[in-house]
Amino acid sequence: MFGFLLTTLSAAQPPPPVTTLASALLKRVADAQVSAARVDLAAAERAAVRVAADPFALRLPRLQARHALSDARAALQSALFAAQLTTQDAYFGVLEAADAVRLAERALEHADTTLGATQIRFEAGAATVVEVGRARNALRGATRDLDAERTRGRLATAQLAARLGMAAETLSLQEPTTDPVVPKLGEVLARSQNNQEVRAAAQALEEARVYLAGVDNAFSARTEVEGAQVAFRAARTALAERRRSVALAVRSAHSEALAFRDALQAAGDADATEEAALEVQQARFDGGSISRLELMQAELDAATSTAALRRARHELARTVSGLEGVVRGSAGVFASSDAGIFTEGVDDAFGE
Repeated sequence: MFGFLLTTLSAAQPPPPVTTLASALLKRVADAQVSAARVDLAAAERAAVRVAADPFALRLPRLQARHALSDARAALQSALFAAQLTTQDAYFGVLEAADAVRLAERALEHADTTLGATQIRFEAGAATVVEVGRARNALRGATRDLDAERTRGRLATAQLAARLGMAAETLSLQEPTTDPVVPKLGEVLARSQNNQEVRAAAQALEEARVYLAGVDNAFSARTEVEGAQVAFRAARTALAERRRSVALAVRSAHSEALAFRDALQAAGDADATEEAALEVQQARFDGGSISRLELMQAELDAATSTAALRRARHELARTVSGLEGVVRGSAGVFASSDAGIFTEGVDDAFGE
């Protein structure tokens, strides 16, 4: 059996996405972007080796080669990160489809029982033909809904199985039961300083500084020196702007995560209320004060609230993963101190 493992976060570790794949599963994910990123990394490594071995290579080309290699590594990490998020979403999709099928089955059972009761009432002269027709139509609609949910469930399972390279019938999924953790704002803001977009801007500034140092001498034309100075100032401004924009994006994503955490709390409260109501209805049914139909409705309401709670947990996990993506940047760079199951897969990708 396999499943997503909810990582327990410590204050000393920058949190990876809250919901993570075991590394063995991550390696099985079939993703064209991951394959392409590995090819690009190999090419960047070869180019870096060539430049390093060139005794005539200048400082700037050497620096650019190192940056290109760093970017290629980041691109591979980004592809692995994106593959994880896509697979996580597919995994949750299968779980949510299974919940939808179970709810549709309960709804069908309720509609069938309602039709039977309505027919009995009709035969006793207590219900009209119209009421019987409505109950029959409700049963037909519930049957169609169940068929549609089963079809969607089979499709979702097939998509996940295809991503993992496994047979659909061999999948055995676990429902996460621990609420995802929203990291503190200060923590994610601090880690966003290693954001890939910020790092790219910092690299551009470093290259501009090296170029300026190389031309700022008595042997260079004045226009060339002035151009290098302008480029350096522009790169410095771009880095400051990038840091500000990333901080704003992180704050926005963090606020969204907090909103989904509140929604999860509300869903939990609603589920607890429905479970309590079901207990009351069960006791009343056992005592003979309500009908089987009323108990079935309470069971359906409780099952619906439980499914809503699970979906809210999935949505929070998706949102926290999205926050992590914003923190890491477009290339989803992993900080060197990242720990956990997902980063094992990244290390393996680099052969470390």
